[in-house]
Amino acid sequence: MQAAERARGGRALRALYRLALLAVVGGAALQLAAWVPGAARRSQKRTAARWAGGYTLRIARKTMLIGALPRVIFATERPEGRLTVLSGTFSGPDTVSLAQFDLSGRLIGKLAGTDIPTGLSRVEGFRVDHLGDTWVSTLYPPELARFSQGSLISAVLLKAIRITYGLALDETRGRVFVAGCSPRSKPPGGCLLIHQFTFPGLQYVRSFLPTAPEVLQKRQFSVQTVPIEVGPRGNVWAIDSPAWTLYSIDPSSGRVSSHPIQSRVMPRAGAFDAMGGAEYVRTYMQNAAVPVSIVISGRTVIVCVRRSGHFWLELFNLSGAQIGTDVPAPGRLVGTGRGDALLFGASSKGGAQLIRAELRDLR
Repeated sequence: MQAAERARGGRALRALYRLALLAVVGGAALQLAAWVPGAARRSQKRTAARWAGGYTLRIARKTMLIGALPRVIFATERPEGRLTVLSGTFSGPDTVSLAQFDLSGRLIGKLAGTDIPTGLSRVEGFRVDHLGDTWVSTLYPPELARFSQGSLISAVLLKAIRITYGLALDETRGRVFVAGCSPRSKPPGGCLLIHQFTFPGLQYVRSFLPTAPEVLQKRQFSVQTVPIEVGPRGNVWAIDSPAWTLYSIDPSSGRVSSHPIQSRVMPRAGAFDAMGGAEYVRTYMQNAAVPVSIVISGRTVIVCVRRSGHFWLELFNLSGAQIGTDVPAPGRLVGTGRGDALLFGASSKGGAQLIRAELRDLR
């Protein structure tokens, strides 16, 4: 309960922080079911699988991350068995840590964060390339930094962007995509949200995807996030959260396809009152169901949604058709591991926990 209260308070503070930042620079777990004996337990699983489209999760391993902050934001597992984890507290947007761990959860070393003197205190997202180098994006100032063997080797200011939300790499095609706000001066306003750069030179190429009409109409800029991922065909998959639409972007043609996210998780976020204050923001974030992350595992696009500290998965194929709905998840979906495993972050009495699970099709 205390962790949930801290989470709601932290989200409220982060929303107020982003609201102030945009005003300056932009101008404009579900916990798994309790043990049920025998036939009742099997019946429960079959019922859950039916409304989830025949999909379920099997937890393979839980790991306590010794030295991580209690909220896992993003994680990835390297082929050699090393974890890179972005974690934070529930107290605000600046208290974050980007660090490496072994598979037992033992801290190997910290790369960036509030207590690391690199200047990259507002880390918003990261990716690890095939060489093992870590690419980091910062909220503000909007920078893209690169770490090699634990040392910062470059940091580039992204002049076309005001703030960033994350990044994705497409090394095969020589592309880096950064999610962030580049304000639009013409009506209806808002931002262009996805920005393409060359890899590894970071030369700006083009921008895609205007702010979702729903976000504009409901004035949700201060609670806006843009999860982003690159699929095996080179398409960029993104969500302009709190809007419930999954976008697929073909960078070669600039074509954008939209796919509504179907879910029974309610209610959706309503109009946002920018003058509502901290308690209003806390209640708004607690009650609203919102998409929070996106991951691609094999040929499945997976969107994680949250409401009141519980999490579900919405599944899509690479054509954008939804194939699974409201699969209960043990925490926030934060990344992928070896063998198409899914990684979930959860907070426990002992601190941050990383949960490795496998998605199963029971049809």
